[in-house]
Amino acid sequence: MRRDDWYTVGGPMVEFDPGLVEITRWVIHEIPKTFRKHEGVEPTLSEAVSPHDEEVARFFERKISDSFGRSKHQVQPDGTNETPGSVLTCLGGEEDLMALSIRLGKQLFESQSGAMSGGLLVVMEGKHDGSPILSVLKLEKEEGARAASAQVEGKSTYSVEYMRDLFLTGRTRVFKVAVFAQDTDETLVGWVSDPQSKGTDIADFFLSTFLGCQLTNDPEVTTQRFHDAAEKFINEQVTDPEKKARYETAVIAELNRNDAEVKLKAFVKDNLDVDDRKRFVDAMQASGVNESFIKDVKLIKTRLRRLQHEFEAGVKVSYPVDMPDGVVSVKGRTDGRTQLQVIDNLKILRSRGA
Repeated sequence: MRRDDWYTVGGPMVEFDPGLVEITRWVIHEIPKTFRKHEGVEPTLSEAVSPHDEEVARFFERKISDSFGRSKHQVQPDGTNETPGSVLTCLGGEEDLMALSIRLGKQLFESQSGAMSGGLLVVMEGKHDGSPILSVLKLEKEEGARAASAQVEGKSTYSVEYMRDLFLTGRTRVFKVAVFAQDTDETLVGWVSDPQSKGTDIADFFLSTFLGCQLTNDPEVTTQRFHDAAEKFINEQVTDPEKKARYETAVIAELNRNDAEVKLKAFVKDNLDVDDRKRFVDAMQASGVNESFIKDVKLIKTRLRRLQHEFEAGVKVSYPVDMPDGVVSVKGRTDGRTQLQVIDNLKILRSRGA
């Protein structure tokens, strides 16, 4: 895994880069949309691994990368069903892809209610930077696509022609994505993306009922933890007033950005001086902040609207975070004190309580 020498977090799979995914084998099952009252409706399960096709493999890799580019949640088993254990045994070579995919096809069918979209379940083996992974895609099945069954050693599967017609049109939507790997301590680590859900949410039926997983960190709590830990670092470990203001502005800007994910490595490179980077990352890790996390500013939304400087004499200066350049400036004086200057037209002056 590529890392800067100052940036170390245990476990080779902790940092997941969707761009490094390589898909090698896959099995496709059709999961129909059905209401429980419709008796006799069953998933159409393949009996063999699909014939390999490089174009289709690249298609799956692009869909995984695109989905995780919009949202990415790290997950862990929650102990509710056997899916994580089955995935782990497959990664360890104790269960083959075909048997696992059939089990997952049945599990997904049972997990869905009639309100859930039908589609195709693709269970895939591959590599991430050389390490084995197992990925699950729930894809839209386009209406009108011709069903083309094929026989591989007398067993039914989806033909290469069918996959070309269905997938390589570029219109196929991704409903759900999960990627799993075996961590260094032989536990299961995973990442999930749900392009169907609003914002960065993950549908409970897919995360819990089907995969038997839970979020490793709640986005709201983790985002608040990062904000609190960053402000503590700035106030306690940064002495230069101008740098304090610059770092605080950078933290607020990062949390106000539209990006769904905060990556510490990118944040410190873009915003912190070299001498402060390792100390900042160490402070975040000591506070329980992962090297990357999905952000949700719901708990701290009001705190991201304004900056406030509070001085020992009791003076407080507060202003919007999007203040134009040149209105407010902060710098240190040679006597160790801080000078804050405001250049603007005075709008109103009034007395107020403490």
